[in-house]
Amino acid sequence: MSSKAFIDSLESPLVREFEWNGSTFFVMNTPCSSEDSIKLLTAIIHQAVKDFERLAHPSSRTDKVTRESWSTASQFLFDNNYLIDFGDLQLNLSDMLLHISPKGSFNVPSLRRSLIQKTNEYWEDKGETVPEGFWTSKENNE
Repeated sequence: MSSKAFIDSLESPLVREFEWNGSTFFVMNTPCSSEDSIKLLTAIIHQAVKDFERLAHPSSRTDKVTRESWSTASQFLFDNNYLIDFGDLQLNLSDMLLHISPKGSFNVPSLRRSLIQKTNEYWEDKGETVPEGFWTSKENNE
């Protein structure tokens, strides 16, 4: 689907329902501008990155909500087949990045390597390390 087709699909005056991190959200398109669509997709990606980074260490996942948040963010960021359902439209990370990138392209493996590096730095700054072998499955999924 092209960026234009994606934006056009969001411009209908409908209420759309989508799920993220176990919660259901409703988005009203009245109509939705391409800037609003980009803001929505950017917010979803930023939240996934934040959840992944802050919840990467097992000690930070102390309850059901944090375990589910980390699991969802991890799947979204590292599993190419993980889709977020916007009703009649399903997008994975690559699709979202293509739609928000001004150049229409994005290097997903590079983003993933950078995310792993920043997550390690975040936990090292806190005096912790992410357990040995944790990143192997993530890196192999590129």
